[in-house]
Amino acid sequence: DGAVLAGRVHDSEAAPVRGAQVHVRIFASEERGASGCAAMTTADAEGRWRLDDLSPGLLAQVHAWAPGYLPTQYRAGNRPLAPGRVEEIDLVLTPGAVLEGTVRDPSGAPLAGVELSRHVWETSTYRYATAVTDAEGRYELGCLPATSQLLRARKDGYYVPIQEEGRQTGEGCAALQVVVPAAGTRTTLDIVLAPALA
Repeated sequence: DGAVLAGRVHDSEAAPVRGAQVHVRIFASEERGASGCAAMTTADAEGRWRLDDLSPGLLAQVHAWAPGYLPTQYRAGNRPLAPGRVEEIDLVLTPGAVLEGTVRDPSGAPLAGVELSRHVWETSTYRYATAVTDAEGRYELGCLPATSQLLRARKDGYYVPIQEEGRQTGEGCAALQVVVPAAGTRTTLDIVLAPALA
């Protein structure tokens, strides 16, 4: 018989996270690490999920994520999956923080098409959180962890002037250190980009 992993995905207040994606990776040893996705499923209205017929004798790593939440992972340690055994795993998702604001030039005019990005470290890998300002210069970056973060703003021919506590990192590229205070919060950061000197 195959091994079974099952459980529930919920937030920090024990409310179910409906529709959360649950992926399982299996591997032979801690040294070799996980590779590929062995199985996947979606949490139901009560946040419950179940994966059957997993290969026994191997180790498992479970990942879960949902829109608006930071991904999480669970590693079963050195106990291999056992045939016929149902292992219950609760997965807790934390709401991501949101960084929002407006990008303008020194005259106060909004700048459209500014590319904003930052690296987010999660579940043993990096991903990019990205946004592009609209016609009114507004942007929103979601699903961010609560940490000090390096935010990059890019528009050809512009940079962040020194009084904005940024530093020019190349033509049309700037980086600012920002602090997102807590999970589930919204932080406003308005940015001024100045035309680069000829």
